[in-house]
Amino acid sequence: MKPLLDGAFRPAVLHNHAFLDAVRRSEKPEPLGIAIERNDGLTSILKTVVFAEDCELSEANLPYVERLVRLFCGCGVDGRSQLQDPRASANT
Repeated sequence: MKPLLDGAFRPAVLHNHAFLDAVRRSEKPEPLGIAIERNDGLTSILKTVVFAEDCELSEANLPYVERLVRLFCGCGVDGRSQLQDPRASANT
């Protein structure tokens, strides 16, 4: 018996590649760091890029970042998530 497949299924990796390609084409990529701190104090960090705030496509940033955070948290990383504003590190 052949298993039923979800015809609407789209792997997250395809969305991520399309998003990052569009960010790079925008010529205004902004760096973004996502840190997940686990209960034992270990921290995992993912560095990526998103659209600049003044870019027309910046509305796509939030769903992209939410998906990344859910992926981190759903893969057994137990702890808190924190979004890092690249401007904050520039002022320190």
